[in-house]
Amino acid sequence: MSRLADFRKSIYSQNGEDGVIAEIFRRLPNTPRWYVEFGAWDGRYGSNCYALALAGWQGVMIEGQPLRFKRLERTATRFSGRMIPICSMVESGPHLEKMLASAGVPDNFGLLSIDIDSFDYDIWAGMETYR
Repeated sequence: MSRLADFRKSIYSQNGEDGVIAEIFRRLPNTPRWYVEFGAWDGRYGSNCYALALAGWQGVMIEGQPLRFKRLERTATRFSGRMIPICSMVESGPHLEKMLASAGVPDNFGLLSIDIDSFDYDIWAGMETYR
């Protein structure tokens, strides 16, 4: 089997994540077609999930900077409710889980992309309900 690094391809992502993610889900075809991305910027630039949205996935894009969030809202209008934009800083624990629940994210979703340039691992480790 090929190494995932061999599939790197950047379409919207920064470092080849688009190709790696596509290959992962080719190998795992029954994955729930839901994504969550933190640090979403405008929902497209440098996004690990924009290609999934184009492929029909549903998801949540979270951006904490208000000016970037306004651009994210414009991007989300292209997806007829399948891309849910949220303007918030992400914190681990109950705050995050309440935010995801209020957006209708299922407990078991396909991809979590965290790019907040700080406590990425702590955010992931603090999730209890969502997997």
